[in-house]
Amino acid sequence: MPRGGCKQGFQGGTIIWSAASGARITRGAIGAAHTGAFAGWLGPEGYPLGDEICGLAQKGCYQQFQTGRYYWSPNTRTAVFVKNGIQSRWNQLGGVNGRMGYPIWNEVCANGYCEQQFQHGVVSWAAPGARPW
Repeated sequence: MPRGGCKQGFQGGTIIWSAASGARITRGAIGAAHTGAFAGWLGPEGYPLGDEICGLAQKGCYQQFQTGRYYWSPNTRTAVFVKNGIQSRWNQLGGVNGRMGYPIWNEVCANGYCEQQFQHGVVSWAAPGARPW
């Protein structure tokens, strides 16, 4: 894998290792989203920094990666990545416990402006000087 890491697949998930993150397990919908979107190669999420944490609102789970977090709940039935300015604003709004709920689609960006769909609305973020597309 890129940046000196390695991985090994098992029936119940995948163990991914790097010197910076150690050995971490990805599994279920989060593991499938992480490895499936990039055909098993390391994507922009980077390496996992911790194991999956469950027990969130709506029986959801998350897993921290180098550049953000994947979130999943049985209500959304998909693992979606949240990062950068959108993650910061969503956290200010209460995250999974707030009025926006869980992410249901990955962020879309153009011209320095990004937005991401959540269960109950859209969170937007713009870099200084950016214009919505």
